[in-house]
Amino acid sequence: MRLDSNKEFHEIFVQTVDTIRNKYFVNVLLEANSQVLLVGHSGVGKTSIIEGILNQIQVSNNVNCFTINFSAGTTSNSV
Repeated sequence: MRLDSNKEFHEIFVQTVDTIRNKYFVNVLLEANSQVLLVGHSGVGKTSIIEGILNQIQVSNNVNCFTINFSAGTTSNSV
């Protein structure tokens, strides 16, 4: 596998068996018009999977989307 040399380090996403599997299940659920909630430990690829799917939807359906990241330190006042 070749990495795109134009990408910044934080933009590199290395797919694993788990991320491919989870992306497949999310796509199947979305095609069935089901709601999806991804949960898991920090760093398992939840945001990357969803951003990848949203980018596909955005391009194919002329939809705009953006990501807002929250953490354990996010308060209602900061939102």
